[in-house]
Amino acid sequence: ASSCRVALQRWQSGNPGARVHPHPLSLYLPPTLQKVVLILKESEHDIGPLSMAAIGALESVVTSADLNVLEEDDLVLLEQLFSMISHVVLGEEEAVGGEVNSQWKTACARVLGAVISLGLCQKNESGDATTSSSKRMNALATSLLPEILASATSPPQDSLK
Repeated sequence: ASSCRVALQRWQSGNPGARVHPHPLSLYLPPTLQKVVLILKESEHDIGPLSMAAIGALESVVTSADLNVLEEDDLVLLEQLFSMISHVVLGEEEAVGGEVNSQWKTACARVLGAVISLGLCQKNESGDATTSSSKRMNALATSLLPEILASATSPPQDSLK
């Protein structure tokens, strides 16, 4: 489990902790995101410990960082990466095999779930006006959600043959 997920679980169990805004590491968000994207794109068909760590880092970035500080280029990178991840979750990628494939799909599904959750409830902290990244995350979430729901309610492709 990622440290972000553990922190969120602790918060939910009654330990509110300290709320820090803006996040002290927000300056490092764009370079961190670029490195994570680079690792995941390079290891797209070679799933191993590095790609598993990178997908965990992506989950932490998505769930704990203020994505409103991202530039247009970074948002495009994120959208491309989320598209790639959705292909893994929806079963459009070839199976790597065994336990690694199961762990990889689970990690990708957690990231996709975080993206959809955040995208559907994205609001600007300073009021009703939404930022460009908030609008894009919302559009991404609303386009991914029907695909995920359709996939979850459809019979597996193997049973149709």
